[in-house]
Amino acid sequence: MRNIVLVLVVTSLAFSCQNEENSRAMDWEQQMGKILSDYDNSAVLDYSKIISEDNQEIEFSIFKKNSNGIYKIEGESSFEDVFPLKIVYYVKNDKVIATIFTGLSPYLNKGLKREGQKCCSSFHNIKYFNSETEVVSFKKHLDLMSSEEFESIKKELALIDFVKSKVENSEIEYERTMNTFQELKEKLNF
Repeated sequence: MRNIVLVLVVTSLAFSCQNEENSRAMDWEQQMGKILSDYDNSAVLDYSKIISEDNQEIEFSIFKKNSNGIYKIEGESSFEDVFPLKIVYYVKNDKVIATIFTGLSPYLNKGLKREGQKCCSSFHNIKYFNSETEVVSFKKHLDLMSSEEFESIKKELALIDFVKSKVENSEIEYERTMNTFQELKEKLNF
């Protein structure tokens, strides 16, 4: 009888710890969403800069720091005016705390596109960085027949729920993101 009670106590403690960990993860993710939303509601543009690279122009908008020390940098590009891309970095204490990447991604087809075959994907990817070892990703996308559908499909994409996943090898992802951000800051003379 004691063994059964002991097994029940240990099992309930294990579930309790798991629920507490899930609750903590949800708390920081929800808090991050609120922090970013609050920032966006009061964001003030500091300046813009256009960088030309590989026959492509990218317009960057740098926003002022708020009272919490958060700022953001947005970059928008349009590859041959067909495949628009947008990246947003949210930064606090010189560390990236979130990224948002949206736009169109073409599918690579060998030969000609067959009738009825999708050409590209409209995507919206968000990553929250709680620390160098804790990164969560939210993704959604829609396949398109033509890049011309991009503007009209935005509302439909907004209605789709994000698919959440914990980023494996988060240390590598964080380092890659920080390196890319540092390179961007150098190009912007920021």
